[in-house]
This record gives sequence, structure tokens and C-alpha cells, in this order.
Amino acid sequence: MVNKVLVTTALEDSWPKDPETPVLFLGEWCRLYSRKERWQKMNSEVLSYHWDDRTKLYNDYIYINHLYEKCLNCLSEKLNEIHKVDHSVRYWRILIGPWLGQFIQMLFDRWSSLYTVFKEKIDYTIVLSMPESNLIPNDMRHFNDLYIDDKWNHFIYHEILDFSNNHDIKIRINDSINDSDLKKNSNKSSKKSWKVRVIKKILDSLNKFYSSKYFFINTYLNITDQWKLDLMLGQIPQYRDYLKIISPPINFEKRKWKLKIESIGNEFELFLENIIPKQIPSLYLEGYIKLTEEIKKNNWPDNPKLIWTSNSYNSDDHFKAYCAKKVENNVKLVIGQHGGHYGIGLWSFSEDHELKIADRYLSWGWTDDKAEKVRPIGQFKLKNKIKYVVNNKIVLVTSTMPRYSYEMLSATVSRQWLDYLEDQFEFCEKIGNELRKNLIVRLYQHDYGWNQKERWEDKYPNIELDSGASSIEEIMKESKIYVSTYNATTYLEAFAINIPTIIFWNPKHWEIRESAKNIFSELERVKIFHSNPESAAKHIQNIWSDIDEWWKHDDVQRILMRFNQKYNRSSSALLELIKNEIEELV
Repeated sequence: MVNKVLVTTALEDSWPKDPETPVLFLGEWCRLYSRKERWQKMNSEVLSYHWDDRTKLYNDYIYINHLYEKCLNCLSEKLNEIHKVDHSVRYWRILIGPWLGQFIQMLFDRWSSLYTVFKEKIDYTIVLSMPESNLIPNDMRHFNDLYIDDKWNHFIYHEILDFSNNHDIKIRINDSINDSDLKKNSNKSSKKSWKVRVIKKILDSLNKFYSSKYFFINTYLNITDQWKLDLMLGQIPQYRDYLKIISPPINFEKRKWKLKIESIGNEFELFLENIIPKQIPSLYLEGYIKLTEEIKKNNWPDNPKLIWTSNSYNSDDHFKAYCAKKVENNVKLVIGQHGGHYGIGLWSFSEDHELKIADRYLSWGWTDDKAEKVRPIGQFKLKNKIKYVVNNKIVLVTSTMPRYSYEMLSATVSRQWLDYLEDQFEFCEKIGNELRKNLIVRLYQHDYGWNQKERWEDKYPNIELDSGASSIEEIMKESKIYVSTYNATTYLEAFAINIPTIIFWNPKHWEIRESAKNIFSELERVKIFHSNPESAAKHIQNIWSDIDEWWKHDDVQRILMRFNQKYNRSSSALLELIKNEIEELV
């Protein structure tokens, strides 16, 4: 008699064919909304998600950060040995840190979910046979594609089951999977107008003869302001772009080693020793020598005194390899804030990583008592003032998160997005039928398999949906009031141009740090921030007849100014402030 069959992902080839077979879904990521007609008929249940305990999530983050540092030190030594180089840990942190940190976080989540299953009575699970070479990331951009993919996650769950001896789950192999759609090459071409191509060619030619003292790439400044900054610093304007990435073939012989983590504490760390050599992106192993040769061929400056980026530190491996080498030669690295959550959220791997690799960090207004390198400069991407009353609309701006956990930060994780969606539905319900006619729901442009559009249409067939493809400025123009539902950039942009804005989110899913609690209490007092959808909806009902009376009230504007000064500064002297920080650093 079958106890239960374990299903780890949404790949239907790994599901039992008989709907009467008892099934335990490992998580909500298995149950795609588009396939609900099938799984709703199944004899199934879903495992409770271990990170629904947010205290555990935070404690796990602290543990994983410590483990990441151990792994980084060991992997740095191993890569130096393999490639016959002698680079510092900081060099390798810049190049491989984003991948290694996120990879460990993801593995720990997958591992923890399966270990919860081992307490259940499971008979077997179906594992799909797929070529391992297609499931090894080529580079960081390819990794970003893989970790949201059901096939890669299915492979990782199998690796954990295969490694662990703490379960009695039988494994049945299914060879019928078609893996032809797995992405191996992450090259992405961007189309530019002929004018942009001509300008870029001219600037590239000039920069070959007049090497830049300061190297800027993806700073988050608009191109006009960045060129102004170049001129203020006495150099020819730059137009730097992503370089085409190489795709080295996998050499399994080169991966037959263990990481040898110091002071192994548990079985998960033993698993890491084995899986990291198998999964390290090929660009860092098979393609590393080629990568170092390629960066010598570009037109980037040979001897800059300073490098500044706000975006390229994560997924641009050409930049990271170039930057890591220059930093070892005492070139200063400046990182600029590139979005919301920074300085406000209780924890964030990205923020921690950026602060560790940077010599100076340019924030949008916040400071850190423990890090003098954080300098409050101001918002780099401030929008122009716009007239906000056009179509008498309430604009509800929503978000999604990947079905499978990825980078750790104080936000909704994996299945918790469904709780977040229920809050949006409750808001729509509580504002009432009449105001709902004025509502536009802006969907997030990345769906991650949640089928958000279909869910909204099933719940509210007549609601107006925006696909999320248009610019945020366009949707702002239609706002009589702007409703933000998550801790990221969107409400900062609205605050910056002084559009009437309401924020609501679940504080248990979007934890904020101690230094931000006072100002959020003030935002709550003046009815800008709400900790639940019902409160936000009720406030809109109360002010709908005269929103300006509320928004332009002295107390509301005073608190808004205080918030902006701390997290969202606007300055007419922004470029001068950046220039001063750059010149002071060198």
C-alpha cells in the first residue's frame, strides 16, 4: 500500500498518473494555477513551509551568512589553486560572491523543506532524468534564469535526496522528460538606435586615446547627468555597455574535487562540499582563463583611479572580473544604491554584499552607524513633477516574488506571495463596489509562474488590469491616489514627486530595522502607512472626496519631508555631491 508520493516541483512528468494516489506536494510552487483543474482533483496535501516561521527565517539568515563566509574563504583558496593565481578573498568576493551567497541560501531552503518531509510517511518520489551539463549555470545571468526554473529545482531536490541518508524515500526514474527548452546560453542582445550606436562609437574611439580617470558603468544616473558628471570631473563622457559573455563547455573532470569547508557543523555543510564543485558557474571554472583574457581586450581604462557602478556588481561577470582585478591594484570601488528596501529592511544579502565590497557606498539618504562608508547623497533617478489628477483613478501597484526562494531579504518568500495576494484581494473588497470601478491594478512584469493575471480575472472579472509593461511614470499620471504594497522603489518614486500615496503591507512579511521604526510610526500616524489592507481601504474611502485636504495637510507634508530626508533625498546639487565624494576618495 502506498503511503504518499512526494512531488517536489511543478513538472507534471514527476507526478503520479493516478489522481487517487496520495500525494504530498513539497510546496505551493508545485501547484501552478494554470493547472488547478488537475491538482484540485488529486488526493493531495501541501507541506507547511518552514520559513513561514519568520523568526526561523531571520535566524537562518544569520547562520547562512556565517556559513557563506566560511565557504567563500575555502573556495577562494581552491580557485587560486586551480587557476594558479593568488587573488585575495575580496577579489573572489566581487567575482563569485553574488552567486555563492544566493546559491547557499537557496540550497538551505531546499534542504530544509526536504528534511521536514523525512518526518512524513513517504513511499516514493519520481525523479526526471536530465543531462546535468544543461543544469550547470554558465554565468551569473544564466544562474538567474535557472533558479526560477522547475527543472533546475527538480534537479537540486534530487541531488539532496541522493546525498542524504536520513530518509527511506524510494526514487523512481522517469526518462521521458524533454529538456530541449533548457537555456544554456545567457547571451542577451539589446537593440539600440543608430544614433546611440554612432555616439557610442565616437566616445569609444575618444576614450581609446584619453583613458578615463574614473570608470562609470550602470550608475543609475540618466545618461545626460552621467555625461555632465564626466565633464565636471574633467574627462570625456563614457558610454559603457554589457559585453558579450563567453559560453565555455563543461569539463566534468575539472569538477572532481570537494570544497573542504573548515569546521563542518552538520550534514548540510557536508552536502555543500559536494554540490558547489558540481554547480559552480562554468565561467568561474572552465572559462576563467578565457574571461581574464577577454577583459583585457575591451576599451575600458587600464589604470582608473576609481570605479563606480550601481547595477553591474551582481550579474555582469565581465565587469566583476575587471573590477576585482583593479580593486586588487588599489583602485577604489564606489557602489550606488539602485532601489528601495536598502537602509529600511531588517535584512538583505544584497545590501550586506555591497557594503562589504565597496570602498564607499552612495545611499539615497540613509546612514549606518556601523559603516562610515555609507554616504547619504540622494536619489539618482528622481522623476520630474507630474500632474497626478487625470482619470480619477486609484492605482494599486503590486509585486511578485519567485515561486522558489532566491536571495534572502526581509520580504515575502516563496509561497508567502499567496498571502500577499490575499491582502490585495481584501483591499479591493474593502474599498467597495463604487471605488473599485476607479481601480487600476498594476501587475508586476515578471510573473514567475503565479498566473497573477488569471487569478485577478477569476476573482474580479471586471477589474482594470495594467500589465506592468508601461513605465511607472505613465501609470502615475493616471493616479488620483497611488497605493504601494511592498517595500521597494515604487513608493519612494511616488514620494519624490509628491503624489498622494498610501502604503500597506504585512509587517510580519516586510520587517523593518530598528532605525526605521520611528519614521514608519509617524507615517502610520498620518495615515500614509497602514499595516493591513482594511485600514488602507477605509482611509481611501474617508478622503476620496478631497484627497488634497489630507495629502497637503501641514502634518502630512512635514512627516513626508522627514522621511524623504532620511531615505529619499532630492538635491539640485546631486552631481556636485557625487563629484565631491569621488574626488575625496581618490
